[in-house]
Amino acid sequence: MQIHIVADMICPWCYIGKRQFEQALAERPDLAPTIRWLPFQLNPDMPPEGMDRVDYLAGRFGAEAVKQMDTQMTELAKSLGLEVHFDEINRVPNTLAAHTLSRWADAEGLQHQVIEALFEANFVTGQDIGDTDVLCDIAERVGMDPKVVRERLEQGVDRDSVNQEDQMIRGMGIQGVPCTIIDRKFVVSGAQGVEGFGQALDRARTTEEDHTIQ
Repeated sequence: MQIHIVADMICPWCYIGKRQFEQALAERPDLAPTIRWLPFQLNPDMPPEGMDRVDYLAGRFGAEAVKQMDTQMTELAKSLGLEVHFDEINRVPNTLAAHTLSRWADAEGLQHQVIEALFEANFVTGQDIGDTDVLCDIAERVGMDPKVVRERLEQGVDRDSVNQEDQMIRGMGIQGVPCTIIDRKFVVSGAQGVEGFGQALDRARTTEEDHTIQ
């Protein structure tokens, strides 16, 4: 079973959806899918240095609406065992560099660890995951070479490739995240809960078994 997850690491629904999916998968220990994370920049036009979070979100949704959303998301995260601290997040980063790090980690078999660390850095400790120092620290903690990562980030290696992949994904009709694609046939749009992900996994498994019998 192959699973592709389209996400951005500054998207709270992606963080929540990740946990929901993981719990659904844990309830099915016989499944051992290959999982790959694909890039989707929620704010592709974000300046490289990012923007103040309060100013950015208040400008889009209104200050009061942002407070309500943060409260609702915090409670939902807690129900899944997730710790989030929106009050610690000072900036909305440009996530292109974070997605390039994810791409390199995938090549080294460390993508899952990097994705988890990026979500935690943003939502738990309020770090700027568009910052090179933060990304190098994450790389080192998961077992990547931070010197190589820093050199690649400063040279802009693979940025064009990540942007192209992002555009390809949008060209497939995906306009929001998270989006989970199972065996290129079953699509789960959004954070659909543990049950919703479980049902999609079961349908995909049944289809695989039917093909095996044939």
